[in-house]
Amino acid sequence: MKKFLLCALCAALMSSCDFFNGSDKEVKYKHCPDCDGVGYVQCTACSGEGYVDCAVCEEGKIPCPDCGGVGGKCPFCDNGKIDCPECEGTGHKACTVCRKSGSVKCKTCKGHGKLKI
Repeated sequence: MKKFLLCALCAALMSSCDFFNGSDKEVKYKHCPDCDGVGYVQCTACSGEGYVDCAVCEEGKIPCPDCGGVGGKCPFCDNGKIDCPECEGTGHKACTVCRKSGSVKCKTCKGHGKLKI
């Protein structure tokens, strides 16, 4: 016979439960109004998507720190342009936080889109 170690709460619940006391009485459970008996609710931080917008960038891009987001400038004149070697003249670099995706895993639900209740 296997022995089970029960916490005090489980033991108290089992001792008052008709099912565990051998009663023929049918045990009925109410559905949770929040999760409808599933045990999970949708994460409100990410609307169930599992990901949220990256707070560091816009659509996976950040302004180039070397050229200030302009793509380059001429060191010898006022109106010419030499492409910035860091961003190759685009004015932006890939965001390393979200790896160019523009979104990061939701910290609230750890990317699952739902929370256990």
